[in-house]
Amino acid sequence: MTSATRHLAGGDLRSRHQPGVLCLPSRPSFEGKGLKGFAFAPLQQPQLDIHFVDVSRGHDNYMISQCITRIYYVLEGKGYFTIANKRYDARPQMLIEVPPDVEYSYSGRMQLLLIGTPRWFSGNERMTRKNPDVHPDTALRRLLRKLAVWRPRAS
Repeated sequence: MTSATRHLAGGDLRSRHQPGVLCLPSRPSFEGKGLKGFAFAPLQQPQLDIHFVDVSRGHDNYMISQCITRIYYVLEGKGYFTIANKRYDARPQMLIEVPPDVEYSYSGRMQLLLIGTPRWFSGNERMTRKNPDVHPDTALRRLLRKLAVWRPRAS
């Protein structure tokens, strides 16, 4: 038995010299009101994140990433991305790249493959506002305030 065969026989397929084969996890690694995300992990590439995102309504918030470039590939469904206040329709076989320092969100019913680089880290995102497609009461309150009809209750 060669050293490579002994290495594989021991079950360690995560070495730098062997490819990793990962399956879709059964439980989400993150959830929101309008989506569930499943991380393919652990990856050998330390600067890469890959997720399957099942979008039922959209991302809960608009956000700005400080450092991470996100690339979304639409597998199924349809919807749209709002990037820097411009709307882009999204459908299968489309690739959407969102660079750092740009406000964005997405809405619709889609299945996405999300690739992020560098890897996600706490404190990277700044949530700027709620997505009205996911939080319809937010859009309604904003409209009613403009019409001067709705007033918040005093506590």
